[in-house]
Amino acid sequence: MEHLNRTRFRLKYKQIIFPFLIAVLSFAFLPAVRAQAAKSITRLTFNGQDYYLTSNQMDYVNQLTDTNDYIGVAKFIESLGEDAHYFAIENGVLYGGVGKENPQIKELKIPNSVHTIAKCAFQGCDQFVKISMSDSVKVLEYGAFADCSSLKSVKLSKNLTYIGKYAFQNCNKLTSISLPSKLTTIEYAAFLNCTSLKSVTLPKSVTTVKEFAFYGCSKLKSIKMLANVSEIGESALYDCKSLQNVITTQGSYAEAYAKENLNCAIIYTSKVTMANKVQYLLVGDTYNSMVYNASGKRVTYSSTNKKVATVDKNGKVKAVSNGKATIQAVVDGKTVKCSVIVLKRSVDNRVKQFAKNYTKPEMSDYQIITLAHEWLIKNVSYDSKNYENGSVPKVSHTAQGALLNGVAVCDGYAYGFQKIMDYFHIPNNIVIGKSNGEGHAWNLVKIKDQWYQIDVTYDDPIINGKNQNIKVYKNYFLINDEQMKKDHTWNSDKYEKCTATKIDKDYVSKR
Repeated sequence: MEHLNRTRFRLKYKQIIFPFLIAVLSFAFLPAVRAQAAKSITRLTFNGQDYYLTSNQMDYVNQLTDTNDYIGVAKFIESLGEDAHYFAIENGVLYGGVGKENPQIKELKIPNSVHTIAKCAFQGCDQFVKISMSDSVKVLEYGAFADCSSLKSVKLSKNLTYIGKYAFQNCNKLTSISLPSKLTTIEYAAFLNCTSLKSVTLPKSVTTVKEFAFYGCSKLKSIKMLANVSEIGESALYDCKSLQNVITTQGSYAEAYAKENLNCAIIYTSKVTMANKVQYLLVGDTYNSMVYNASGKRVTYSSTNKKVATVDKNGKVKAVSNGKATIQAVVDGKTVKCSVIVLKRSVDNRVKQFAKNYTKPEMSDYQIITLAHEWLIKNVSYDSKNYENGSVPKVSHTAQGALLNGVAVCDGYAYGFQKIMDYFHIPNNIVIGKSNGEGHAWNLVKIKDQWYQIDVTYDDPIINGKNQNIKVYKNYFLINDEQMKKDHTWNSDKYEKCTATKIDKDYVSKR
């Protein structure tokens, strides 16, 4: 049963490498656009002062100069106003202006004569620390402030309706941004690799979050997107490694997206609160005691019983011995609490911990099976290194490997899943067969009067032992025999038949 899940290699390639290549190829065009935009701007020194002119404006100046109409030149330059000392503006569109050649300018103020900031207008201006816009601005075009690597603060126009592709990409010191209430779309890669961004609130006006919108925002902890959001593109929140919670509305598209694609908590309040009021752990476990809606605020943690559970300054709890302790967090003078119950370390207690932390008595069999499938995928890594070396230890073939060590091969996954099913008295079986010509093990499970195939190993896209998967696949989740036979073989005479095409998702077995 030491079967390396090659399907998972393909899944990972599709999930990570393919989007990455798309992003790289797309970004490759950005400098070319910047170069084109830069050519259309001229810095003109006139009477000892600098002015920024567009190509059309400069053509007009040249025409006047060719006819020796220097009075006309002076009048035209004067008509551009004081803003021309800093910006090239034509018909309300700001094409660029002060840039790297003006390192002393740290704060950029967009004047009220501007309604559009053009493509790549200030790309790579890494001296800017602060940007504020007048409320006349309605549009930020492609890459307007991309690669402004020192930018920490942005005040957007209240009337902004459009933020273009790559608008703030690689602004890696930007910690927060307040999005205006007239914005409807977060464009493709708009905030890509804003690696210091900690929290985002999408206003009610936003309905669409495009592909790669917040890709690589590695410090993003919280994002609020409510019922108004109806479209979220591929990898919009990919590689947001610190994401702790999504604040959303029950029954919304955003909630469904978060459940399917994000490995974080889903909450329905904006109040400061602990992730869990009660948390079960086993001795030796660690747990990040998250405080929701505290991004940017100082949080102080403490434990009422350090012999049972300790907590560090970042909220990381460690279960020391069996017993009870309360983890407290103080945020702006308010104290929120989580009761921690520590059990002795055993396979049976791990199953009990799963039941206490994740399930409710009224849940259907389908809901429990779904949660068990997800929990194993998120908490167990395939023992690929030992498999490749031909040195898989016996424990990786057992429920102990999956449930206590978090490392297993296919039959370890299967025995771990079986342990959880047995706890809830859900009928199940383990199939010993082959996949792609190699020995393999997976499960059968019964809901009401129908049996179904389920292969947790093949639904786990993690193959590197680092347990970093953010998406739970369901390609082998509660399928029938015909579907499983595409790449699995087994002696069908020895096992229950799985012929169902529908699932009773409301059925509750006797427990």
